[in-house]
Amino acid sequence: MAGHIQRHRYWALGIGLAAAVVTLALQAGGWFDRLEAMSFDARERSTRAHTSAHPDIALILIDEASLQALDPLVGRWPWPRAVFAEAMDFIALGQPKALLFDVLFTETERGRSGSAGDRRLVQATRDAGVVYHAAHLLRDSADERNKDLLDRPLPPPFMQRFAVTAASVAERNNNYYLPFSGLWQAARGIGVVEFQSDSDGVYRRTDLLRGYGDRAYPSLALAAAEAALAPARPEIAGNSIRLAGRHIPLDADGRYWVHHYGEFKTYSMSGVLASAQSIARGDVDALLVHPEEFKDKLVFIGASAAGVEDLKATPLGPATPGVMLHAAILSNILQHDFLRSTPRLVESVAIALLALFVSGAVILLGRMRHKLFAAAAGLGGYVALAWTAHVADVVLPVVAPVFAGGLAGLSALAYFALSEGRDKRRVRSMLGQYVSPVVLSTVLDRYEDFLRAEVGSRVRLTIMFADIRGFTALSERLPPEDVVRLLNRYFGAMADAIFAAQGTLDKFIGDAIMAFWGAPIAQPDHADRALAAAFDMHRRLDALNAELSIQGRATLAIG
Repeated sequence: MAGHIQRHRYWALGIGLAAAVVTLALQAGGWFDRLEAMSFDARERSTRAHTSAHPDIALILIDEASLQALDPLVGRWPWPRAVFAEAMDFIALGQPKALLFDVLFTETERGRSGSAGDRRLVQATRDAGVVYHAAHLLRDSADERNKDLLDRPLPPPFMQRFAVTAASVAERNNNYYLPFSGLWQAARGIGVVEFQSDSDGVYRRTDLLRGYGDRAYPSLALAAAEAALAPARPEIAGNSIRLAGRHIPLDADGRYWVHHYGEFKTYSMSGVLASAQSIARGDVDALLVHPEEFKDKLVFIGASAAGVEDLKATPLGPATPGVMLHAAILSNILQHDFLRSTPRLVESVAIALLALFVSGAVILLGRMRHKLFAAAAGLGGYVALAWTAHVADVVLPVVAPVFAGGLAGLSALAYFALSEGRDKRRVRSMLGQYVSPVVLSTVLDRYEDFLRAEVGSRVRLTIMFADIRGFTALSERLPPEDVVRLLNRYFGAMADAIFAAQGTLDKFIGDAIMAFWGAPIAQPDHADRALAAAFDMHRRLDALNAELSIQGRATLAIG
């Protein structure tokens, strides 16, 4: 029995480790990336759909209502620059802490340098004093149209004002689109707004610092965080960014996981512009939006209308305004609300442990329901742990460990089925001729317990011997074939009585029968069962003798 259990342990260990190795190989090949991303999205939706962003963050959205309201006044999108200047003047009345544009003004209005609209936009930016404009830093592939644009040096004054660090960053870009020169010179700061989705088109991570040349520049959210946290500059510190005492965690690739929010304080640009017009007319009693609502706020201006083409797929939905990504990152920083991804070593350990647990449960536990329950509990428990960890802002891998556990479980079930079938056939061949079907079924249900018969054991039994009285003289009077037929009928009736009392038929010794009770299954009432079988044997013998008498044959007596 000890050798049997030891063999099972070796198989459990081997199957678990093999499943872990296969899973790690598939993981290295990116087989689980899509499913893992979907799992992350499900966790983010279930835990973040009803969370609110930091109360100091406000979003002014260029929504469908704004496009419709301004269409008869200024035409279709893009709007004249004077519209944004008017909105800035109105918001600045409320003295916000920062006004951040997720709208690009990289070219002069209608291609004319020094237009009235551009001058108005620059002046409003300068007057507000807290405006951050958007820039693009990106990596392009060379072609005939852009080959002269790649790797251009940034304007030195721009670098001196807005570069935040000379440390190396993961991303190296070779092209840029800046606000037109007068605008970036008037701005308080610049933030990079370009976002890259994951391979499935969903926006989950970003680079908070964007490299160009030997310098790095902040994303719009990081620039906003600088404004909110006093004059602080971000620094790369290991696998994180340090800003004003906060350590912003990055993953192994140096990217930041966005922790999303389902609710933001939002305003429609149409309401802001209508309120600005009301103030211009001197009508301040019925403002749709009051400038004081932006007091000390971090105000983002971005688009939510489909026609502006800045809707992005995020874990919370397929059409999230891009500005909400920047606002979410800023809220993460302000509230220390960071997602922390686990090191890859932790993922490898989780894969190995879950695979070993499930294979051990399936192979080493006794009954099938116990095996299945333990395996399901292990897999379900790990999934529940990952969901709970997400609530605590820790991202645990789900798909690869669960796959490893499932693969180990199926492999262990296959091994168990093969080894169980072999062992059960062995037990059936050993006991099938000697015990009743009830006893045999019990033994097969617990066959591992009975394999200890290989090494023997000491138990208390009741043993019964029964033989036919005067059988020698009887056998001498009858032809041999009649003796065989008589013994077959007799032994059949007696074996039925023994089996009915769940006894074990040990052997036939000539005309004698040896049977016992108390093994191979424990029977506390083994003596009572043996006595019951003896009385039943007499009753069955009486019935047999009645048949023999009718046939004119000799009757039997036993002791």
